[in-house]
Amino acid sequence: MKTIPMKTIPRKQSGITIVEFTLLASVLLLILFAIIEIAIYAYSLQSMSDMSRRAARIAAVCVVNDSDIKTLALSEGAPDGFTADNLEIEYLDSAGSVLVDPVANHVSIHYVRARIVDFDYGFSGLLSFLGNNGLVPVAGFQTILPAESLGVLRSDDSDAKTEC
Repeated sequence: MKTIPMKTIPRKQSGITIVEFTLLASVLLLILFAIIEIAIYAYSLQSMSDMSRRAARIAAVCVVNDSDIKTLALSEGAPDGFTADNLEIEYLDSAGSVLVDPVANHVSIHYVRARIVDFDYGFSGLLSFLGNNGLVPVAGFQTILPAESLGVLRSDDSDAKTEC
């Protein structure tokens, strides 16, 4: 029986396949992790937009000087470093001007505005070269809603207030 000699790989190219795989896999993994990090950033932006909407909704139905409004609006999806101080709630009159003392001008409140202020998103790891050492300023999301009860019960024409 005659054996057919197998084609031998020249000695110079014996490890080229693993080198090519390593280079290609490294590039693909870098792209994959960059996509994941951008997806987390997009999720954080959506979460902050939702928190501004939630803060405006809570402020529209709660007592004007309630200190829990910002805390109630925060969610588990908030990005790292995001606190209640990054939420700003303002009460507006019918022309859209900010009321300086909303408690004293309770009757003048027609709109509630909640917005995200002074927050920089911090990329970690792979995209940390973006912005200022990975810190990218976030555009100020804002939500404006018409004022509703503002925590005042009007069923018996009294000024009874409800808690949020």
